Amino acid sequence: MKRVSWDEVLASVPKRFGVDEIMKHPGAAAKGRAQVYPALTRWETSGRIKRIETGRYEKVRASKPTSKRTRPAKKK
Repeated sequence: MKRVSWDEVLASVPKRFGVDEIMKHPGAAAKGRAQVYPALTRWETSGRIKRIETGRYEKVRASKPTSKRTRPAKKK
């Protein structure tokens, strides 16, 4: 089975969406609902979406984060 680009899935849904809209994406549908919920958690934790009510979400920012958090330099 091919890997799903969850960034592509997020880009395919409208600004306000629910799991049903996510499941319309062929990649997400192939993975199933059980894999959609961890993706929602990742998106929410990273600030890309916010929960507006039970089962409904809204995109906060369209772009992918540009930099990852780095570890501070070791002190000598």
